[in-house]
Amino acid sequence: MSAPRCIPVALMGLVLLGVGFPASTRPANRVAGVAGEGRVESELIADASLAGGRTWRTDPLTSRRGETDPALVTGLDGVVALSPPDTCLRVDIGHATVFRHQADRALIPASTQKVFVGDVALDRLGADHRFRTMVVGPGPVDGVVNGDLTLVGGGDPLLTTATYAFVRRTADQPLTFLDGLADSLVAAGVRRVTGRLVADESRYDTIRSVPSWPARYLSQNQVGPLGALTVDDGFRLDPIVPGSTAPPDRQKVDQPALHAADELLVLLRARGVTVDGGTALGVAPVGAGEVAAVQSAPLGEVVRQMLEESDNATAELLTKEIGVVAGTGGSTASGTASIRTRAAEMGVPVDQITFADGSGLDRGNRLTCDALTDVLERSGGPDGVIGSRLPVAGRSGTLENRFLGTPAQGRLKAKTGTLNGVTALAGFVTMTDGQTATFAYIANGDQAEDPRRGQDFLGVLLGQFETTCTDDTSEPMVIPLAGYAVRSVALGAVPVGALLVPAVASTLTALAAVPDTAVGGCTARAEGFSLDFGIGFQAGAGP
Repeated sequence: MSAPRCIPVALMGLVLLGVGFPASTRPANRVAGVAGEGRVESELIADASLAGGRTWRTDPLTSRRGETDPALVTGLDGVVALSPPDTCLRVDIGHATVFRHQADRALIPASTQKVFVGDVALDRLGADHRFRTMVVGPGPVDGVVNGDLTLVGGGDPLLTTATYAFVRRTADQPLTFLDGLADSLVAAGVRRVTGRLVADESRYDTIRSVPSWPARYLSQNQVGPLGALTVDDGFRLDPIVPGSTAPPDRQKVDQPALHAADELLVLLRARGVTVDGGTALGVAPVGAGEVAAVQSAPLGEVVRQMLEESDNATAELLTKEIGVVAGTGGSTASGTASIRTRAAEMGVPVDQITFADGSGLDRGNRLTCDALTDVLERSGGPDGVIGSRLPVAGRSGTLENRFLGTPAQGRLKAKTGTLNGVTALAGFVTMTDGQTATFAYIANGDQAEDPRRGQDFLGVLLGQFETTCTDDTSEPMVIPLAGYAVRSVALGAVPVGALLVPAVASTLTALAAVPDTAVGGCTARAEGFSLDFGIGFQAGAGP
């Protein structure tokens, strides 16, 4: 066995870049990208100083070095060839970006934008957060409520009647049943209300849709009227025609909060409760006590429903709730601004990102494949806060009937996106060798054939791909650290790790946790490979 390689810390940046070795020993693996008419190959450049503690970044047209199989690059080039000119694609395997095509180009993302909404909602509210719909007012005395009861909307996007869920076949979703609130009022002793049932939707604004949406979105019922108190997606079912086997049509309501109060009134009457004054719009009196309430499923399940079903209304109401939590109000504008702020906090470049709504319906939205891939990776991978809630190919949600009988079935978890002239897919694939591929694909433009053919090819390609590694045994990589320690007369008696410049120590600790960010997946997984930082330094043993 040859002697261990010895690489000074000052040259670690070159190790990360795949440069700094003589041409005869440096791995020749490259990252493919596209510029203009021809494919170009380039390697990572840095804008950082290890000792200065700054972070590493990629050049917009390059990426971290990975041991990329030429066959994979050829296949991904094929995905691009099947796509219109306005297409971006990025693929990461493990901790290395292996392919980028116009990945920093801002394109219309369609519903892949919901990935950002879900990530920010879970970050700001927490996966255990529950929406609460309350009835407040005076408590019953001998079954009688003297005065009004107020139904207060808490922004629950999945507040539903059992009848609507049955007709729409959505009962398997994490719904909040208004019927349960009616039961709770009866359990609280309410038998009669001498006043009205007032509907309070003041938590959010009363703008029912995004003004820039095309009118056809509303006429096609792609999303119902938005509001903090909405039941049955803001639709009313037509009366059932006797003898008909067709499901009843649904009609969009003008006042979703008033509709919710009307539906609760129907449920109360069916339980023997009378309300003398009917229903009305209003705001709950300050300090009114709670008489009954119903809570949603945990937010984690609500986000799962949004991502699996690509539910536009859920996405829009979550966006408004994000604005409330941010303290800027329950509006689309405040919610999208908070989402953008969170993206910047995560280190996602936001200079070319535009959030015009939460659902991705607006054609003014713009995302890059870099931004989508970054947020997916930062969310924790396929088992993380987003990955664990994405549709699974051939099994669930919008991917239930896709990739059937292909290597992607059961392996691919991704968010779909479709508008006229837009097709997108972003998520994860568990590859046959156990590695994870993280990818983002957005195609803008008309396609002569099946507009999903590019993403279908991408999913199958990653689902069946297995990294080919050589059988060479790797030796430890030794990195002497003494020259980078804080000078001390007692240097010989103190572990080197305790004397390291803090920026160096923290960087090396992180590197030890994910060595394939430095040397590529095959090398990091090879038998006998290890990182040796020298005597006195252990991972996590900084000052």
